[in-house]
Amino acid sequence: MGVCSVLRLLVRVCPVVLGLVAGCAPLRVQPPETEPASLNAALEACCGQHQTFPTWLAEAAESSAAWVMPITRGTVLRAAHLQDQPAAQDYLLSQARPLDLILISNKSRLSGAGGEGYFGHSAFYTGDEAQLRALGVWHHPAITPYHARIRAGGLAIESLDIAVRLSDAPTLMEADAAALFRTTGISRARRQDAVIRLFSEIGRPFDNSFRLEDDSAWYCTELIWRVLPEANLPQTRSYGRLVIWPDEVATKSLLGRTKFRFVDYIQGVPGGWSVDTRDQMAARILARWPVAAGASE
Repeated sequence: MGVCSVLRLLVRVCPVVLGLVAGCAPLRVQPPETEPASLNAALEACCGQHQTFPTWLAEAAESSAAWVMPITRGTVLRAAHLQDQPAAQDYLLSQARPLDLILISNKSRLSGAGGEGYFGHSAFYTGDEAQLRALGVWHHPAITPYHARIRAGGLAIESLDIAVRLSDAPTLMEADAAALFRTTGISRARRQDAVIRLFSEIGRPFDNSFRLEDDSAWYCTELIWRVLPEANLPQTRSYGRLVIWPDEVATKSLLGRTKFRFVDYIQGVPGGWSVDTRDQMAARILARWPVAAGASE
């Protein structure tokens, strides 16, 4: 749930904050037909420069975020398309390695449906017992307290709702669409350190203010940035604060600007799912950002 979502919802409910929260069946818009060069130009223009509300209004609404966000997250509008699709979950997660990035699009809750953007959440895949043993971190003191939960299915760490947490596949994949990105260009030792750090951060409070400048609490993409700062995540000043938009992480990764490389992408629909392409995913992101969409015309 991201910054932009919260602002937008609080404006309507308070009457502001679904705007700040969009950087926690994808609307079935038909992806536009674009040539590769045009698509890349549009990806360059996406995604953080659009600001729906004046900064003063966002800052005035920030004090309400702590009680509005739980309401929006708790309001379920429909079932998420991938949540009851174990085959889809297995397909994507069977390809994952420790420290892979997972981006989530979920419009099934009010928090996602009311916000801007396509991807609204991010998580790090940490792996199962066999993968953590192979990485050489299974017996680390930061991980041993979670052995039972890992054996029960815990495989990803995310910052959502109230705190950083270890999630199993059905919890993680409460989603309409999901993309898998591989972390590249880091050593085995650095990967070990990052995974250990992730487990050490379980329980850190969720950042309802979405401020990178404050490290006492972290939101979803802030967790990715703080654990792996060398990944070169794009930062945008929006509503008077530095933020990291999940959509911009996706687009800049597709352009090769981060350490994350596209692996696969699945899209759910009521009663089914499909494996879609990198370009289909990019087009769906661009369709949610009018400035970027205009760049591809």
